[in-house]
Amino acid sequence: MIVAVPIDKNQGLESAIYDHFGMAKEFLVINTASNTITTIPNNKRDDPSSHCKASRFTKTHNVDTIITSCIGNGQLRNLTSANIKVFKANPGTVSANLEQLKKDELKPFHMLDICRGERHKKDGGCGHHH
Repeated sequence: MIVAVPIDKNQGLESAIYDHFGMAKEFLVINTASNTITTIPNNKRDDPSSHCKASRFTKTHNVDTIITSCIGNGQLRNLTSANIKVFKANPGTVSANLEQLKKDELKPFHMLDICRGERHKKDGGCGHHH
């Protein structure tokens, strides 16, 4: 399995999962079979026209799973259309969430779980307008 997780500060598996998928500085990519870790920069982060759309994962990344705290409707649809599974992160580190994923303890992201851009963060949104 190749898992991508949005992060803001790279501390390897001890990184905190960034609150908003599309606005993360980069993505930590973990290959659970080979135990390798790489990063992918979020090239869309500073593009004002992107409206929270994270860089697309290409076939060369081979990502098949995402763990994130918050994701918008469009990005969730794009990922699921590409057969990438998206799971809702629990509070804690990348390492803790990977362990929960292995134990089948993470909840798949559902359309009702998406972040709604115009809502405040405390209400489950990403805190800015789309």
